Amino acid sequence: MFVYNLGIRVYQVLAYLLSLYSPKAQKFVRGRDKSNYLDIPPKPDGQKRVWLHASSLGEFEQGRPVIEKLKQDFPSLSVVLTFFSPSGFEVRKGYALADHVLYLPMDTKANATMFLDKLEPDLALIVKYEFWLHHLDACFQRSIPVVFFSVRFRPGQLYFGLARNFYKKYFSQINHFFVQDSVSSDLLNRMGLASHSLIGDTRFDRVIEISQSSNQLTVVERFLAGKKAIIFGSAWDSDFEKLKPMDRFLDGSVKLIVAPHSIERGSVLRIQSYFASSVLYSEAGEANDISSFPVLVIDNMGMLSSLYRYGNYAFVGGAFRGALHNLLEAAVYGIPVFFGSHPSNQKFMEAAGLVAAGGGFAISGGTEMLELMGQMDKDTSQYTQAARASGSFVHNGAGASDKILKYLTTLVS
Repeated sequence: MFVYNLGIRVYQVLAYLLSLYSPKAQKFVRGRDKSNYLDIPPKPDGQKRVWLHASSLGEFEQGRPVIEKLKQDFPSLSVVLTFFSPSGFEVRKGYALADHVLYLPMDTKANATMFLDKLEPDLALIVKYEFWLHHLDACFQRSIPVVFFSVRFRPGQLYFGLARNFYKKYFSQINHFFVQDSVSSDLLNRMGLASHSLIGDTRFDRVIEISQSSNQLTVVERFLAGKKAIIFGSAWDSDFEKLKPMDRFLDGSVKLIVAPHSIERGSVLRIQSYFASSVLYSEAGEANDISSFPVLVIDNMGMLSSLYRYGNYAFVGGAFRGALHNLLEAAVYGIPVFFGSHPSNQKFMEAAGLVAAGGGFAISGGTEMLELMGQMDKDTSQYTQAARASGSFVHNGAGASDKILKYLTTLVS
């Protein structure tokens, strides 16, 4: 615990130093000002309050189906949402189903005591593995049930290595773990813990919900003008370096829609430099004939999940730098999905699952991707099989949220 507390203090100091010149770190520090927590009103008599914590935006999307189902069944339930990262807080600080959206205070004993005394939750829901020990202790001392879901453990993690006995004291007091795979179940069993269920990943439920309510994008439709499309989603410079020269993906019958990971002006201009001709989404409305451009570059946030519906193929970025983005967002639309081949992909269960199903393809670079697409274009049955496998993989993985809700109902009724 001494080492843990020291680590928290060092992290605080580093965050403060970074905040002197980094806008993101500045938000991280300022968002944790104690005055921000004083605005939480007392819990009304007779009302129950759920606290959901997600590290960042991706974890929130995993937790969102559970919160929405809870609010549907218990409309009067008060919900407090916390984030660790500014990337989650800044995007979802206006989330309609949460009464309050906050940064999680830094994990010191004093902060955790202050936060839980103010919050008074009846239930704590934590997505994946945000094991902030002082906040967990504060929940245990107040007999607040703690449930983790969409958890995926790996043998090399600290919890099962040198610090195994230390973390076992905390894990044994958690009411339930809902885990994604059998490896996670086995690791908890070896620790002597029985309070866990293998149910899969709530992200499957979330991407299905998104696909069913995806927006019609008239600018995109004008740009495509009936032609085929390849969607490059959440793409980094490392992806473009591996795939270039980019114009070889264009043969007149297919267009590219590129959604970069970063939409900062410099990044967007650099993305455009990979192509001989392109148009920005922000400028497409003013273009006389956007269908004459071969490439559309998306320079805003929040559109990607709807963009994939227009794709015949998708490339999901991040893997070439060891940080693969959400494959399920693309696969749910029933299209072949490509992504970079990298050893770190073993951390992403959906990557292996999608490849095994026949709908996903881990590639070494642009040449391999073009060859595979060429084969599927020539053999339409091969394309149909890959597309069907992609969509089926997502829909077959649905249902985790309902299983979690069934358990939580006993805690909030």
